[in-house]
Amino acid sequence: NTKMYVGNLPFAAQEQDIRELFSQYGGVTEVFLPMDRESGRPRGFAFVTMDSADTQGEMTSDPPTGVVAHKAWRKRRSAPDVIT
Repeated sequence: NTKMYVGNLPFAAQEQDIRELFSQYGGVTEVFLPMDRESGRPRGFAFVTMDSADTQGEMTSDPPTGVVAHKAWRKRRSAPDVIT
């Protein structure tokens, strides 16, 4: 699995929108869309966990497009997975 930080999301982005966008590159195992405690709106970023580490390389060469991806996507690997 590989977890990626995705920034600059529009506030209207829903978990399902993000899942559909990233599923074109492989299996999406989790989408975490943090919400603002006071307003209840999304905070404009998400963490997307994909089932394959190769996915990030594919996305770099062919970046996602679509309604949710109308802003610049910034992708970077999040904290390393801890295997115990």
